[in-house]
Amino acid sequence: MGLNGKNYFWKNWTLSYDYTKMLYYGYKGSTNPNIFNTYVERRFLKGNMATIRAGVYDVFNENTGYTSTQNGNFVTQTNANKLGRYYLLTFTYRFTKMAGKAPNMGPGGPGGPRMGGGPPGGGGFGGPPGGGGQ
Repeated sequence: MGLNGKNYFWKNWTLSYDYTKMLYYGYKGSTNPNIFNTYVERRFLKGNMATIRAGVYDVFNENTGYTSTQNGNFVTQTNANKLGRYYLLTFTYRFTKMAGKAPNMGPGGPGGPRMGGGPPGGGGFGGPPGGGGQ
């Protein structure tokens, strides 16, 4: 069972959270961990082109890596090494709006055939050495 959400406050701030409660009953060595991840984010620069985010993952440090599944006549219990609590600081810059003129798109668009041909003998990757004996 869990709860997650994102709240926007002031003009350029975001608070995000994700809470999950795992419930295991009747299994030896099992725990019922509370997994809580959260971050605070601030958008800035003209047009909110940049973002800085500070996040904490597994706030309660309870991610034990224990899982248990039941299917038909068998039960699978798994213990795995998991990353515990960690912090992450992220800076993001969006390059979506570039100033200046549009790039020159030759015939066939980007990566299309070039006008004027290539080097003598064909060259490039995938052809025989020396251009194939023309």
